[in-house]
Amino acid sequence: MFKFLIRILKKALLILIFVIGLYFIIAIGLSLIPVPSDAKTCKPQQTIYVSSNGVHLDIIVPGSMLSTKIKSQLSFDPSWNFVAFGWGDEDFYLNTPTWNDLSLKTALKAMFLPSKTAMHVTVFKSTKAHWKSVEVCTHQLEILNRYLDQSFHHDEEKQFVKISSSGYSQNDSFYKATGNYSCIITCNEWVNKALKNMKLKAPVWSPFHFGVLYHLD
Repeated sequence: MFKFLIRILKKALLILIFVIGLYFIIAIGLSLIPVPSDAKTCKPQQTIYVSSNGVHLDIIVPGSMLSTKIKSQLSFDPSWNFVAFGWGDEDFYLNTPTWNDLSLKTALKAMFLPSKTAMHVTVFKSTKAHWKSVEVCTHQLEILNRYLDQSFHHDEEKQFVKISSSGYSQNDSFYKATGNYSCIITCNEWVNKALKNMKLKAPVWSPFHFGVLYHLD
C-alpha cells in the first residue's frame, strides 16, 4: 500500500511539473508574439508610463490626463503629478506589503483559484528613472481612461469602493476592482490588455512583466 501511494505521488508530481513547464513555455512563446499595432496612424501627443517592481506592472498616468470622472472618484489632489494604477489579487495586495510577507497559501490561491481583485492607486510628485515611457494620442488616452474606470468596482451609486485597509504608505490606497485574478489573467496581463486596447505594441498574452516590457523596449 505504501509503495502504491509513493507511485501515485510521483505521478502527481510529474504531472504538476509538466503543467507548470507547459505554462511557462506557452507564456514565453506568446509573450514574444506581438499583436497588430496601428499606433503609427495616431499622432502621439501625450506620454504615459509603465513601471515594474521586478514582478508586477503598473500603468502611470499624468494627473492632468485623467478623466474628470476618475479624478472626482479619487478625490483628486492637484499636487498629484502622476497617478499609478495596478490591478491584482485583493488578498495578495492587502496581506503582502513586502515579498517577505508572502506566504505559500496566498501565492497558490492567487495563481490557481479565481479570486477577488483590488485596484492599487499610488501618487507621485515626479517620474522615476525605471519607468518606461509610452507615447499616446488623445484617442488612446480616452480608451485608457475608460479601461481604468471599468476596472474599478462601482457601488449602487456608481462610486468607487475604497477598501478601508490602509495602503503601504501615505501615498497609496486600495479600491475594490472588477474581474477575477488567476494564472491566466494576472496583474501584468491587465496592463497588457490596456496596451492592446490602445493598439500599442504588446504581446498576444503575457502573465509575466518581462513579456510586456520586451515590446515596450
